[in-house]
Amino acid sequence: MEATLVRTLRHTTPVCSLAVMPDGSEVITGTRDNLVCQWAVADGQLLKTCRGHIPPHQISAVACSQDSQQFASGGRDCFICVWDKTGKQLTTLKKGHRAYVTSLSYANDHRYLVSGAADGKIQVWNPATNRILKTLEPAHAGPVTCVAVSGDSKYIVSGGDDKMMNVWKPEDVVSYGTRCAGKLYRAIQGHEAEVTGVAITSDNSHVMSGSLDKKVRVHMVLNRKLVRTLTHDAGVQCMALSKDDKWLATGTTLGGIYIWRLQTGEQVAHWKAHDAKVRAIAITDKGIIVSAGNDNFAKVWQVPLIDATPAAAAPEAAPKPAADIQTVTLSATGSIVPVADPGAWPEKPKKAAKKPEQPAKEPKNTAKEPKEPANEPQEQMMKKKKKRQAQKAEEDEQTPSKKKVTFQNPPVADQAEAKRPPVAEAEAAPAAKKRKKSKKGAAPAQA
Repeated sequence: MEATLVRTLRHTTPVCSLAVMPDGSEVITGTRDNLVCQWAVADGQLLKTCRGHIPPHQISAVACSQDSQQFASGGRDCFICVWDKTGKQLTTLKKGHRAYVTSLSYANDHRYLVSGAADGKIQVWNPATNRILKTLEPAHAGPVTCVAVSGDSKYIVSGGDDKMMNVWKPEDVVSYGTRCAGKLYRAIQGHEAEVTGVAITSDNSHVMSGSLDKKVRVHMVLNRKLVRTLTHDAGVQCMALSKDDKWLATGTTLGGIYIWRLQTGEQVAHWKAHDAKVRAIAITDKGIIVSAGNDNFAKVWQVPLIDATPAAAAPEAAPKPAADIQTVTLSATGSIVPVADPGAWPEKPKKAAKKPEQPAKEPKNTAKEPKEPANEPQEQMMKKKKKRQAQKAEEDEQTPSKKKVTFQNPPVADQAEAKRPPVAEAEAAPAAKKRKKSKKGAAPAQA
């Protein structure tokens, strides 16, 4: 994929910061010579030069509201200036940071402005009233280098010189009057150098951070799990995420620009954009990329990001047939069955095919079944009758034999009586022995 240079916005000093209006009409740049410039993207003309910061401090941060009606600039003078779309200065936020402003980000409802500074604080402003609503002090162990706000303003993501990326909930941040630190929601570590850029997806599911250690790390917000690491040939100086969360643009310290497909981690494009390091970068959904470098140039590039993923946009809902067209299908019997819901035609024809088959089979079964049950019981009854008659005949034959057995009972009794005498003789044996003894004893007496 090749990038085409569309516009070159020339400055007299290095461009330190950059932002693009959400509608893509203008580019806002901040320079080292204390100027805030408005440029037209269509023809590259300088619309207006805004002066509101104390010279000779450079403009270190710029940001645009989501409605494209105003923008803000922060400088090394520790002030924040708010401008309308015509370049008119609306207000100056002075009482807040004690060191230079490093990063700015508007909330999605454009009513709140979040700022990070080298004093280690993050502050939430209301530009309409020129008041500080909430503060985080200290947000990092060192200077805050970058901040980003989620689309629903639920989270604030910050990166610092302490190699950390922190995630905050504005609702847990205490008011400015207490001068206390807010509640830290997630602290994510892993970089080996200063964090220079942070971003968060529109659904608040993933956060990413770029660092001078040549890496971009993508983490899940819920459990801080590392999802992907994108490696560069030099330190990552800046980064920007497209609104549709599909593309990530990064700028390096060697002047190179990388385009990544965030879902897969694929490197889509890489080219040399500046002769010095890329200080700031922005990307739109239409493939327009704007970069700012230390070579005094801000450049507008065109990259065919939309054509790069035609397959992702191809799948759509299947077109429904017109109301006057009826969808039909063939059943298993060959009959035509109308389909009420064309989107569910694979299921309904099966049910419709079973219903006509059941009534067709029923008359055949009813014609055969009455004959079989009419004959089978008669045959069974005849068999049962024959069995009963045979059983009765056998019983009749057996009854006289039983009577004969009854007449033979007396002989059995006689046999029992015949067997009894041996028992009586056994009982009479001891009596006979006594008699013999008595006779032997009596014989000597008679002698």
